[in-house]
Amino acid sequence: MEGSFSFEKVESKTDDLKSVSASLRSMADEREKEIEPEKLKVKNAMEKGNEKQIRIHVKNMVRMRHEVVNYRQISNRLDSVVDYFDKEPEKSKASIELEPSQKTALPEEDKEVKKADEASRTMADEREKEIEPEKLKVMNAMEKGNAKQIRVHAS
Repeated sequence: MEGSFSFEKVESKTDDLKSVSASLRSMADEREKEIEPEKLKVKNAMEKGNEKQIRIHVKNMVRMRHEVVNYRQISNRLDSVVDYFDKEPEKSKASIELEPSQKTALPEEDKEVKKADEASRTMADEREKEIEPEKLKVMNAMEKGNAKQIRVHAS
């Protein structure tokens, strides 16, 4: 049966999505740990007065933070997809038993998935808003040659 629907296939796919989500979370954690050495490199470059190295390491830090945010955002979205599909078989079984007039109440679950997705986007946007001003402050301080301000904003 080519077009048949199998709950086992859905469970298999949701398990795959769960493992991908977990690996993305662990990649984000690993990447977050890599930011600390970059901070030290920025500090050392500031002590030496090497602006080129400061720029390089600050850009690396910002890139790493963006990667962490992206990994976490994708992981959250995968989790909401998994939650949706975990509820979907129950929803399908229940909709078979419901009368047609009762089926209109089921889109509530879709709203929950959309809310979770929106929440993950909002968290990522807030993190993005936190990172950008810091990056600008560091770049402005670098242009002015103010090493003390760079130290404050880089940490």
